[in-house]
Amino acid sequence: MMIRRTSKHDRALKNIPRVLLCALCLVAGGLGCRRQSGTSEEKPVPVDVSEPVAQTITDYEIFSGRTEAVETTDVRARVSGYLNEIKFTDGAYVQKGDVLFEIDPRPYEAALAKSTASISQAKASIRQAEAMVTQSQTTLAYLTTEMQRSRRLAMTTAASASEVEKSRTDVGTTTSALTAAKASAEVARANLAAAEAEEQSAQLNVEFTKVRAPISGVISRRFVDRGTLVTADQTVLTNIARVDKIYAYFDVDERTWLTLRRRLLNEGQITSIQKAVLPVSVGLSVQKPDQLDPYPYEGQIDFADNRLDPSTGTMRMRGTFPNKDLFFQPGMFVRVRLPVGQAHEALLIAEQAIGNDQGRQIVYVLDEEEVDAKDEKGQPTGKKEKVKVARYRRIQTGALHDGLREVKPPSPEGDTSDPSKIEGLRKREKIIINGLQRLRDGMKVKPTDVPMPNPRQGGNGNGNGNGGGKPAGPNGEKPAARKHDKGDALSSQQGKR
Repeated sequence: MMIRRTSKHDRALKNIPRVLLCALCLVAGGLGCRRQSGTSEEKPVPVDVSEPVAQTITDYEIFSGRTEAVETTDVRARVSGYLNEIKFTDGAYVQKGDVLFEIDPRPYEAALAKSTASISQAKASIRQAEAMVTQSQTTLAYLTTEMQRSRRLAMTTAASASEVEKSRTDVGTTTSALTAAKASAEVARANLAAAEAEEQSAQLNVEFTKVRAPISGVISRRFVDRGTLVTADQTVLTNIARVDKIYAYFDVDERTWLTLRRRLLNEGQITSIQKAVLPVSVGLSVQKPDQLDPYPYEGQIDFADNRLDPSTGTMRMRGTFPNKDLFFQPGMFVRVRLPVGQAHEALLIAEQAIGNDQGRQIVYVLDEEEVDAKDEKGQPTGKKEKVKVARYRRIQTGALHDGLREVKPPSPEGDTSDPSKIEGLRKREKIIINGLQRLRDGMKVKPTDVPMPNPRQGGNGNGNGNGGGKPAGPNGEKPAARKHDKGDALSSQQGKR
């Protein structure tokens, strides 16, 4: 029988699990004691609160578009010839009727002089023909009188039959001469009219040697240089765009088009898009530093196409905007904001007050509840006291309006006990606008009333975050929002699913 001896080293190894177990117990007990003491001594978190802004708003959709000139024309020569002068500065603003180019006028001036001479010749021919007519009329009157006298004399045998026949022949010959003279006069008058027409054409050709601006607008660069042979109605010399007003073309999706048609046409407000006065506003890709409204330029819808494009499922629409300062240029990218609903009351809040909880949009609403009062040592006193607490509230947001985000009305089936329900906000409720990351449902808070912060009015609140949401874009819009900023509602639905 073998006796196994246990060394001090082996006994130490056996005691290690017991030591670790005791240490863990001590740590757990300490943490539990610390948590209990922290709970009993929990202090309210200071937060800023504000009431939602009640405002009358209109729903809208956002589209991308391009600007086009109200009128654009290519300047072409009306006559052929060699270019002598260019009388404008590239890119300048020109008025209708300004001389832009001069073509060598000498061939056309010679043609004009020839036409003027032809007119003089035609007038002389008319005078000559009229003189012949007058002479023939006088001769005919004389011969007619002589023929009548010869007939009377022949009845008394004082004149022979041959004399009477000769008088009749002379009258017929003179009558033919008179007819020919009148025809010559008509030909001369026709020649005069032709000569005058040629003169007018030659005069126009001389005028067309000076190429004038057909419209007022901004002119492009010259496409030809001096000494170039230009061909009538073919050679493009330059082009002009009228930009005192500007068009913005954009494509509206079928859903929005049907919504717009149902709300505006079928409800009897207007009979057609063309006859309506539909406001529309646009914004540029780059915003001025001191510009608070991202859609500062107001205009009207004046055109909607007669069919939807089947390849894209969109309807082409157009807005007209004043451009007296010539700020807009054709071809610029613009963001178009199109109202698609009627004005209605809504509650607006700052975006920094909106949090994100696993895809759900939330806010913390200030609430009040009764709790057991405690003394300075944390012991219950047997009395009740009212404290301010933060309540978790799920919401659904809409579009941005003047820097504030719309909150949709509460769901009719809203149930405060079910956090998946969209409860929305109500008037006079106060929401917490800062420190959302530190809050949880039911946490005590120490509220301070402040105005609702609005970044477009210079107010940014005292918040230190936006509740975990995505950062706002340069125009106050959420990055994921496209067209009408309704991506928030879609995100809420996806988070619910």
